[in-house]
Order: sequence, then structure tokens, then C-alpha cells
Amino acid sequence: MAEIDVFVKGNLVLAGKGSFGDKSRPAATRIYVGGASDIVLVGAAGFVGNVYAPRANVTAVGYADVWGSVFANNFTSPGYAHIVYDRAILQAGQGCGGPPATCNLCGVCPNGLACVQGKCVDCTSDKDCCSQAICNNGFCGPLIP
Repeated sequence: MAEIDVFVKGNLVLAGKGSFGDKSRPAATRIYVGGASDIVLVGAAGFVGNVYAPRANVTAVGYADVWGSVFANNFTSPGYAHIVYDRAILQAGQGCGGPPATCNLCGVCPNGLACVQGKCVDCTSDKDCCSQAICNNGFCGPLIP
């Protein structure tokens, strides 16, 4: 029942067969890449987790079986890509306490809350949410069918 957050400054290359997380709980594995260097997923890795790399290009070469999500500047899969999204990522970290008292950046408020006028609050419209997210019943989240 553990969770892991991995923070990477530069680039990330996952090659061969390896595993990060549990397919029954992809939201429990989160990788944040701060740099703009390319990220490469190679081979039949069967990646489980969530990659947040807004400045990087992510390439999945060969057979990409991803359980979780990829948020990247660009995503390319010249081979086969199979992605299973885990909606539980929207509640990641809920058991870690309440929202911060103040905020100054989009995306710092947990659990789908919006940063509006320096406070973490429920959203009232799409403009309260970060880009690529919409307001749905007071919570910011991805636009998914």
C-alpha cells in the first residue's frame, strides 16, 4: 500500500524489461521530470506509473504498455502504444493533509483544487483550472470522455 514519488532533474531512460509500480494501483507511482531532456521508454517495459514532464519529449519505442499516464511536451510512439489511464491519480496524496494555506502557482493545490486569488479552493469555471484541465463539479481535472 506504499506510494513513491521520484523527482528527476535531467533526463530519464527506461530500457528493457522493468517495473515501477503495481498495475492495480498506477496512481501510487509518480515520476516528475523537471528538465527538458528527452525521456525514452524502450522495449517491453510494461511501465506502470505516472510521468509528469511538461517540458520534455517522451518517446515510447517498440511495444509500449503503459498503466497510468504521461503528461509531456510531446509524446511519440513509433511502435505500438497501449495506455490504461488510472483516474485515482486525481486524488493522489489525499491522505497527506489538507491543502496549503496559500498558493501562488497553478498546479500546487492538491486533490483537484484550483489556485484562485492565492487560495486553494473549489473551481467554479474552467478558467480557474490549469491549462489542459477543466472544472467538473468543483474539481479541476483532465478532459476525458
